[in-house]
Amino acid sequence: VGNKLPDPALLFLLLLIAVWLLSAFMSQFEYSHIDPRSGAAIEVENLLLPASLTAFLSGMVTTFVPGDTPCLECLFPETTATTKKVGAMGPVPGMIGAIQSLEAIKICLGMKDLLKNTLLCINGMDMGIKKLNLRKDPECHLCGIQDQCGKC
Repeated sequence: VGNKLPDPALLFLLLLIAVWLLSAFMSQFEYSHIDPRSGAAIEVENLLLPASLTAFLSGMVTTFVPGDTPCLECLFPETTATTKKVGAMGPVPGMIGAIQSLEAIKICLGMKDLLKNTLLCINGMDMGIKKLNLRKDPECHLCGIQDQCGKC
């Protein structure tokens, strides 16, 4: 009797292939959904293209604390006004998920050593990890106004 499921690594590989093929299929029909921050359409990207395969092996992590750290708009102001394509499936998003879980645990435990004001960039192609310092944009229409008006 025993476990009738295939090996987890095989399941992961099969699901990965399915996501790649589904992304290629859905990108042909220009499937999209709306970004709730900006109202811009986010199109499905064909993950079989070379640029997508490079993005498949990279990612970024930070911890947002309202009023204490830069907001997403400060980091990527140009992406909210334009249509963008996204796709996340693979080993690096798994690493990023583990780092985000660790950050959440540290917040729940009240630890002070967080990724606040730091952007952790992970490159799976060369296994490089960089830390970049972040700062608020004083002209940001989301978090810059909050600091200036004192009421938000």
